[in-house]
Amino acid sequence: MARFAASQGSLTEAINTLADQTTATTRAATVNTAASPLQMTAAMALGGIFITSTSGAFQLNLPVPAAFVAGVPNCQVGTTVVLVVRNDGDNTLTIATNSVTGITLSGTATLATTLGQVLVFKFTNVTAASEAYTCYVGLKVAN
Repeated sequence: MARFAASQGSLTEAINTLADQTTATTRAATVNTAASPLQMTAAMALGGIFITSTSGAFQLNLPVPAAFVAGVPNCQVGTTVVLVVRNDGDNTLTIATNSVTGITLSGTATLATTLGQVLVFKFTNVTAASEAYTCYVGLKVAN
């Protein structure tokens, strides 16, 4: 039984495919107490967990596509990044694009206090000056 799809023509291609699909296990969560709005960086998204505990309504602006693509190792069309956002603050957290070109937000982008939510970023264009991704807002869970 083959470990890789038949499209893998060489050992190098198989290794590169495996490297692209491997998720780092040593990531640093972001714990935020800064005032709203906050511009998320690629490093924050790649940390895997974002926790905010601010007072008042909070707006989290998604990463700028060019910087996000640059921050993701071996980023290609179809690459995904998973982030869990947790709202420990005392008001609603809103996930926003901040009107930046290249970001598509799919799903309900508000998160009530004491809830967590899964975000899945999928890159749709990695060409310089045309970078783009879709952020799928998924499952909400109680803290």
